[in-house]
Amino acid sequence: MPDERKSVLDGAIRPWHRHGPRLLREALFEVAQRHGFSLEVPVGELSAAAREVLLLGDEDGFPGVVPYLRRRVENLLRLDPTPADEENQDGGEAFEDLRPYLSEEACRACRGTRLRAESLAVRVGGHTVADIVRLPLGRAREVAAALRFGERERPVGDRLVGEILARLDVLVSLGLGYLTLDRATTTLSGGEAHRLRLATQIGARMQGLVYVLDEPSVGLHQRDNARLIETLSSIRDAGNTVVVVEHDEETIRAADWVIDLGEGAGVHGGRLMYSGPPALIDGSLTGRYLRGELKVPVPLARRPPGAGSASWGHGRTTSTTWTPPSPSAP
Repeated sequence: MPDERKSVLDGAIRPWHRHGPRLLREALFEVAQRHGFSLEVPVGELSAAAREVLLLGDEDGFPGVVPYLRRRVENLLRLDPTPADEENQDGGEAFEDLRPYLSEEACRACRGTRLRAESLAVRVGGHTVADIVRLPLGRAREVAAALRFGERERPVGDRLVGEILARLDVLVSLGLGYLTLDRATTTLSGGEAHRLRLATQIGARMQGLVYVLDEPSVGLHQRDNARLIETLSSIRDAGNTVVVVEHDEETIRAADWVIDLGEGAGVHGGRLMYSGPPALIDGSLTGRYLRGELKVPVPLARRPPGAGSASWGHGRTTSTTWTPPSPSAP
C-alpha cells in the first residue's frame, strides 16, 4: 500500500492494479460488509483489523493480497501442482511484475550456494565450488594456479585449469580482480559491466570485428589503467578495430589515431578539432593540455572535507580510435 491516502477502490493496493480491483470488486464488497468497513475510505484510516483482512484474508474465503501474490509466484515457478483457475490463466505475466513484492532469503539446505549436498561434498585442493565462487577473482586465480593433480587426473585437470587461468587472467588484467563470481550483476557499476562484456569478447578470440567502448576506464583505479590499455591493444593486434570514447590521458596517448571533438561540451562542441596520431595533436584544447602548454595546477592547500561544494570547469569530449596497422594508413 504505497499511498495510504487512496481507498481500495481507488487502487491503494498495488498488486491488484493489473488484475483488479474490478475483477475482485464483488469479493471486496462482500468482505467489507462482513467486517464492517468501507472500500471508499483511505486505507490509512481503516482499522488494524480491516487492514489485516485485506492483506491476509479471512476464514470465509477471501484470499487477501499476500496469499494472492504467493499463489501467483508459485504458479509462475510451477511449484503449485493444482490446475490454474480463472484468476491465474494469464501465463503472459512476467516474473518481474512480482519481483517488487519478494525478498531474498538464503536456502537453509544449501545456505545460498544453489548446489546439492552431493556437489558440495566434492573438493578439489581442499575447496568446494561454493568456496571458489566466494573468493575475489585475484585470489581464485592463485588457488587455481596452485592446484596439483596426480598422474591419473592430470590429463583432464591440467587442461581445465589452463582454461580457467586464461579467463581469470583477462578479468584480473581488466582491473576486476576484487569481484567475486557469486556477485549479483545488478550490483555492478557501469564500468564493471562494460569490462566484463569486454572480457567475454576477449575469451571468444574473434577477429575482424569493430569494438566500440564508451569510457571503459570509468571506476578503474589508475594503477590498473596500463592493464586495460594492454588488453585493448591485444584486441587490436588480434585483427580487430577498437574505438574508444575516452577522457583519460594515458588512453589517448596510447591510441594509434585520435579524433578530437570539441571544443566545449554539449551545444558548445561537436566540431572536429583534430584527426591524426596523438603525438601530433594540435589546434585544440586537448592538444594544448597533452603538449603541456596548459596544466591543471595542484592546489597548495587542500580544502577540508565538507567545506563548500565542488564546481566543474571547462568540459571536453575526446574520441580515441585503435585500428590495425596498415601500410596505407596515414
